[in-house]
This record gives sequence, C-alpha cells and structure tokens, in this order.
Amino acid sequence: MKVRVSDDVIARDIGGELVLMDVASGNYFSLEGAGPAMWRELAEHGSIDRAVETLGREFEADPGEIRRDLEQLVERLCAKGLVSIVSDDGGPVRR
Repeated sequence: MKVRVSDDVIARDIGGELVLMDVASGNYFSLEGAGPAMWRELAEHGSIDRAVETLGREFEADPGEIRRDLEQLVERLCAKGLVSIVSDDGGPVRR
C-alpha cells in the first residue's frame, strides 16, 4: 500500500509530541510513542511495506503488529485528510 501526504500538511515536534496540521482545512492530529517514527517512514517513503521493514528493525517488534498499527494510523490520517492512499503509479485509490 502506498501513502501520499497532502501538500498542505505541516509537521512539528512540540515537547516530544508530533503535531500534524493541514493548513488548508485546519484539521490536526497528534502522535506520540511510536507514532512519530511511523509518520517519518510514511512521509519519507510513502510505503507501508517499507515502513514495516524499517520499524521492525528499529523497534524489534512483530511485523504483523506493526502493519496493523500502520494501517490503523493511515485510516485515521485519511479520515482527517492528512494523507491519501494511492496506487503504485501514484494515482488515487478509492476506499
């Protein structure tokens, strides 16, 4: 699964918490714990598969659990309009 971050999203670390905001809509979302690392991987590479690999090494956690957590995070971020799911060629995917 590929993920595209909206062009209108900014991310800021505020006291150990990562706050994401869509400047166009005003929607925001905050992440803590492993959330900022998940965001970093999604924003940098746009791939859940790659994020699972990297985070699995970083946190020494079960890949299935990481994938579930990432997919849940992506669903919540999609609902806020902060990311969208795209096809391998970059086109939008309807969910």
